[in-house]
This record gives sequence, structure tokens and C-alpha cells, in this order.
Amino acid sequence: MLQAMGFEQQGYLRDHYWHEDRFWGLHNMVLTRERWQRQREHFAAILDVQRQYEELARTHPDGHRRESHVESGGVP
Repeated sequence: MLQAMGFEQQGYLRDHYWHEDRFWGLHNMVLTRERWQRQREHFAAILDVQRQYEELARTHPDGHRRESHVESGGVP
């Protein structure tokens, strides 16, 4: 997942710590400034889609907002 986001593996510490009768390694992941500059437009597009989804989620199928007078019992 981190690599899909633009992170690169900088190193790997084999046998980093002992837990439950075995050693576990540790991956060291970094996101360089250059890589971030290439990826940030992609992240901005994802955030735009998320904002659009959240706006749609606040709207009823009939097109009224959830906070509208229809739910509060008001007259249109």
C-alpha cells in the first residue's frame, strides 16, 4: 500500500525485534520530496472524489439535503 502511495523502501532491518518466539524485520519506507511532488496531484484528485461522495451522501435520493425542511416537517 505504501509503495502505491509513492513511498520507496530505504532499508530493511532483518531480525529487528523478537516477539512470539521469532524475530521480526522492519521495513524503512520514505517519501522523498521529488516523489511527493509527482504524487500530490493524484492525492488531490482522490480528495476531490471523496468530497463529492460525502456531498452526495448528505443528499437524499429525491435530491433534498438531509438538513432540508422535508425532514424537519416544514412546508416546502
